[in-house]
Amino acid sequence: EKLGLHGDYLASGRCETLVSDNAQEFHSASFKKALETVGCSLTYTPAGKPWYKGKVERLMRTINHEVIHRLPGTTRGSVADRDDKSSPHRKPTLTIEDLRRKLWTWVIEEYQKRHHRGLGSTPISAWEASRKQDLQPLPLASDIVKLAFSTYVVRKVTQKGIEFRGLLYHAREIQQVRRRHDNKGTVLV
Repeated sequence: EKLGLHGDYLASGRCETLVSDNAQEFHSASFKKALETVGCSLTYTPAGKPWYKGKVERLMRTINHEVIHRLPGTTRGSVADRDDKSSPHRKPTLTIEDLRRKLWTWVIEEYQKRHHRGLGSTPISAWEASRKQDLQPLPLASDIVKLAFSTYVVRKVTQKGIEFRGLLYHAREIQQVRRRHDNKGTVLV
């Protein structure tokens, strides 16, 4: 609705296992903690072996071919295919909101309604069939997911309170945490 699209995207649920490549951001303690918070396990694919994540690679190829490389300013993934008019160093031709709208329009109006050989049906039909069999876990509330994936730091609770970015926060509840943990309490801020 926020993007002004017409049509439904019915898929929802909870990620039970995230299969990731070995990019540095997927190894951070905060990312692993966020996944743990939402009840999702993390598995890494072997480095340099893209066939271990073949379905994702195939989906990305489809998105690139059918959406990204049709957008103004595309480089088609190759400097050799780029002309000076489509240089990314020139004035941007899309905002991030424009890109989101174009991707979601493609998903809602084209991709989910098209027959998928691997599924043997359209993605939306496969989703509806699995939903009738109660195969999807209920999704988490969006505020829980946002909170889990927010940036945080660990701070020690002292007699003065909690120091964060040069400011000192002090309240009765903070001191209760400190006393409950024998003056060794830490919190996520």
